[in-house]
Amino acid sequence: MPERIRPTRKMAPPKQEERKIDLTPPAANGNMRRVFAYLCQTRGIDLEVVSAFAHAHLIYESADKHNAVFVGKDENGRVKHIHMRGTLTGSGFRQTLGGSEKAYSFHHTGTGAQLYVFEAPIDMLSYISLHPDGWQENSYVALCGVGSMPIQRFLEEAPQLEEVVLCLDNDEAGHKAAMRIARELLDEWEVEVSAHFPERKDWNEELIAPFPEENLEPVMAM
Repeated sequence: MPERIRPTRKMAPPKQEERKIDLTPPAANGNMRRVFAYLCQTRGIDLEVVSAFAHAHLIYESADKHNAVFVGKDENGRVKHIHMRGTLTGSGFRQTLGGSEKAYSFHHTGTGAQLYVFEAPIDMLSYISLHPDGWQENSYVALCGVGSMPIQRFLEEAPQLEEVVLCLDNDEAGHKAAMRIARELLDEWEVEVSAHFPERKDWNEELIAPFPEENLEPVMAM
């Protein structure tokens, strides 16, 4: 077998100074009933997948608004990024808290050679639910947008990575973002880049498509 070569930068760009804002994660609720109901029942995400991230303290329910909180940590376990999603039926609320470091958005680091990249945490969890076999071995990251900084951080810190798989939305914006990110990575790194789009618009639509709507229980306001 050929020897694995750690991806290396072709040329490191200059770092830009950012104004620091303190990141204050929202207080956790005493239970996660609303978040589990939203992610597993409304969104169809596998219970074991949600449980794995909850046990790792990477997903929890906020005490004030009962939002789903997606946590990004650094290699030392320090919270660096907080993204929230509303859990009420029809809610379009989503927010990345001020003070979050883009490079550490919601992610899972495995030991395998592939990094799978998504636009949002729910897309990432949906993809894992669709492809559950040995998922812990792979690495996954939700960009919480379409910027490449979290991918760059992964390539710097995870020497086992050989391929970046861009799993963005199957629409014009997602295709353009995939092309742009691929160019950025190939310009800066010696790494393989590929794309895997869902047949429908996004990976959550792909996940829930086989199930009748009446089987997906809505989450009611309390």
